[in-house]
Amino acid sequence: MKRNVGIISICLFALIPILIWLNMVPLVGRFGGFSLSMTSLGQVTGLIGMVLFSLDLVLSARIRWLEQYFWGLNSIYIWHHILGGLSLIFLLFHPILLVYRYVLLSLDIAVKFLFPGPTNPAVALGVAALFLMMFLLVLTFYFRPKYNIWKSLHRFLGLAFLFAVGHVFLITSDTSRNLFLRYYILGWAAMGILCIIYRSILHKYLVERFTYTVSEIKKLDQSIWQIFLQPQSKKLSFQAGQFVFVGFRGGEINGEFHPFSIASSPLEENLQIVIKSLGDYTANLDKLKVGDRALVEGSFGIFTLTKDHSPKQIWIAGGIGITPFLSMAKSLTNEIKREIELYYCVNEKTEAIFYEELKKIEEKNVGLKIFLFCSKEKGRISAAIIKEMSGGVEGKDIFVCGPPMMMKSLKQQFIKLNVPKKHIHSEEFGF
Repeated sequence: MKRNVGIISICLFALIPILIWLNMVPLVGRFGGFSLSMTSLGQVTGLIGMVLFSLDLVLSARIRWLEQYFWGLNSIYIWHHILGGLSLIFLLFHPILLVYRYVLLSLDIAVKFLFPGPTNPAVALGVAALFLMMFLLVLTFYFRPKYNIWKSLHRFLGLAFLFAVGHVFLITSDTSRNLFLRYYILGWAAMGILCIIYRSILHKYLVERFTYTVSEIKKLDQSIWQIFLQPQSKKLSFQAGQFVFVGFRGGEINGEFHPFSIASSPLEENLQIVIKSLGDYTANLDKLKVGDRALVEGSFGIFTLTKDHSPKQIWIAGGIGITPFLSMAKSLTNEIKREIELYYCVNEKTEAIFYEELKKIEEKNVGLKIFLFCSKEKGRISAAIIKEMSGGVEGKDIFVCGPPMMMKSLKQQFIKLNVPKKHIHSEEFGF
């Protein structure tokens, strides 16, 4: 229930202004005729859209304590994506429904209502906010620009939001006639503005970042790098299986912050991350040098060994998805009784770069069993195969980390095998 609080809260926060709005005027005064109903629905979509837009900015602020209410940071970003789309839809229907009554009178009047120019700054700000938001979200959803371009464009959502707040503040409507409704909407607007300031301006001062130095770099194969980071002062505290955002400083590598799973255990002095070269950023890792600084923000994620999980567990790693399991395996102790079966899935054995290290951990821990699964020899792994090899999946927690399609497919397969959703855990970087 705790992990559903976030979604339930979003629904309640969006519903509250509608309840206030409904109590202002009798229903017959809101929906007494088709034209009046369209106007009322236009007001409702505007109120909901504004609250969702504000909540969308709150979710984008990367606030760590919210993770426990949304099933982790990745889930928060998924809901951020959903709220962005929903707020655009509601805010798009807001003027469309309001303009309906003017269309019945004259198309010219309707156009002047939507584009009043400097004579009506409140409406002009609303139109500017809507068009800017449409432009930015269409780019995000459909054109998928490169990360650095997307990040720059995303900042302009804050400008669209400020235009929208100006519209709410200046417009003569129910939000100006009912102080409770006005303070509620503007209160959420203020929260959204604070989150913009927090993430874009004050994060350097308010978000704790740990300074590390690159102490060693290993190229494990043509596309995978193992990087060791030595703390300069205070050491990051984390749980095995979590991830961090890292921004490298110095040299020629881009200083953007990107998420990486931690491969070291919490007891190790140095922080270890493993990076696979996939995009423009990671493709430049050959420019990283020993001695470069690294700023680390975190830790994040609920893909961890916690007391509420079953002592019987199945871990499934696909390729580079072995990284969090490596951290978790290093953290196992024989004092805490667990029965863990780790399926290390690769195309061929040469890709299992951490297999020997994991086998050494297996020798020291009686509760850990390692299975190397090569798809070129045995085909793709499936829930049915795992069920047969593990002697059943009943009462076991399933941990999956790997390529998105692999995780999606395996989760669906385990659900068909009657494994409860709450017993299936995955780590996905769909930011």
